[in-house]
Amino acid sequence: MKENKVPVREGVLNSFVAERRQSQRIPLVIIEVRGKQSDRVFLAYANDISAGGLSLTTETRLNVGDRIPIEMVLPDNKTVITCIGEVMWKKEMMKGGIISQGVGVRFHDLEDGKKMDINKMIPSTDKKGSKK
Repeated sequence: MKENKVPVREGVLNSFVAERRQSQRIPLVIIEVRGKQSDRVFLAYANDISAGGLSLTTETRLNVGDRIPIEMVLPDNKTVITCIGEVMWKKEMMKGGIISQGVGVRFHDLEDGKKMDINKMIPSTDKKGSKK
């Protein structure tokens, strides 16, 4: 299946994606994420996270709809998250001559307790978006 390569302004794309999100996301200190694809372990770095999913940067080629086992440790260095993630969107990036992918991943089968652990990291906001 060929991907649509229509250029989109970054701000427009970000606001469109943000409108579809069901959970607030926070920027995340770079964290290593281990995934598996065809029995091969690959590494990715999380850009942001919410109780519903995260965005990753990886050199491994992933496709929208791929379901991948994910394992990562939250910035508290104690909480281990393991679940299945589904790739919801992707975009290619070039940095320093290396092509990598940015992907949005939705969590599947994430335990409620782990969702709560993620939500504890996210500062609460009022309806106007200011931090409490």
